[in-house]
Amino acid sequence: TGHIYEAAKGIYEQVMPDIEAHLRAHAGARLRLTGHSLGGSLAVLVSLMLLARGVVTADALHPVVTFGAPSVFCGGNRVLEALGVGEAHVRSVAMHRDIVPRAFSCRYPGHAIALLKRLNGVLRTHPCLNTHKALYTPMGSTYILQPDSGLSPWHPFLPEGAALFRLDSEDKLGIAGGVFYK
Repeated sequence: TGHIYEAAKGIYEQVMPDIEAHLRAHAGARLRLTGHSLGGSLAVLVSLMLLARGVVTADALHPVVTFGAPSVFCGGNRVLEALGVGEAHVRSVAMHRDIVPRAFSCRYPGHAIALLKRLNGVLRTHPCLNTHKALYTPMGSTYILQPDSGLSPWHPFLPEGAALFRLDSEDKLGIAGGVFYK
């Protein structure tokens, strides 16, 4: 996450003059940040920086919408609550078989955790890895798009049929165990 945070800081510094000028020129303006894959993760971080640094208030930001973005926080919903925006601030959309959004937020088996901790000493005390057996947890609302089976086979953990499913799970740590709503 350190490299992603550094990239987000760079983007924040680059866009701040334009954001401030836009907000000055348009009273009551609202901003929407969005992105795909890493760009979605960066959009989430930049939006949180805008809030945390007092550049905008919560009502000046539309929800961030990401597409296929990897998670970048452990316990990020607590961050959303602390900033006064709640889970509705981030809406993550992923294709049913896209590994990127789940890559670091899946539950790792014990042998994988042991290997990760040997490879990187920082991970020995990683709170999410030790508590949830994942590096990061999804934040906000998660939606999974499953196309018609003629385009791609259905995911075995999703109900059959083409739909946009909303994942509603207490710990939001993967598809297995979630409750889905069409």
